[in-house]
Amino acid sequence: MKVPTLTALISLSAPMVAPAQPPAATPNRTGMINPQFNAARPRATYPVPYGPPSAQEITKVLVRVHGYLAVNTPARLVDRLTGAEITDLTSPNPNATIERGAFNLMGYEWGVTYAGMLLAAEATGDTRFRDYAAQRLAFIAEKAPYFRAVSAAASTPFAPCSIPTPWMIPARCAPR
Repeated sequence: MKVPTLTALISLSAPMVAPAQPPAATPNRTGMINPQFNAARPRATYPVPYGPPSAQEITKVLVRVHGYLAVNTPARLVDRLTGAEITDLTSPNPNATIERGAFNLMGYEWGVTYAGMLLAAEATGDTRFRDYAAQRLAFIAEKAPYFRAVSAAASTPFAPCSIPTPWMIPARCAPR
């Protein structure tokens, strides 16, 4: 079979194989795409005990979430073996880690949390949300050189553990 003939057969058979496109749905005068579908849905016959939340109610929840996170995400450097806080940052301690809290201060999801805190501060005008993000991020930035020194003192460049996470165990950090 010649190539032009094969091409012609394929182009002629394509419309037979391709599914037909449904006509575009257009809303009717009620704004519904399919009023019969929506009319068939059962209506609630019970009272709904809530409505759209007010800005005040949302702020109250945000303040409660902030309070929980402030308590459960400590920004402290501790000795992993003793739990004692490390305040002398001049001598590297190979057992240094960020105090374990309910969440990882340096995980991807916590970056999203910091962004949410900044948006909450912008939306509510309450600086406690901005301060939370600023304090945690400043803590991480201030401790990064210390963890680089810990890594250098061990003469083993750790990756990705040069800035350890709370659950990091030194044996898990393989040298490059």
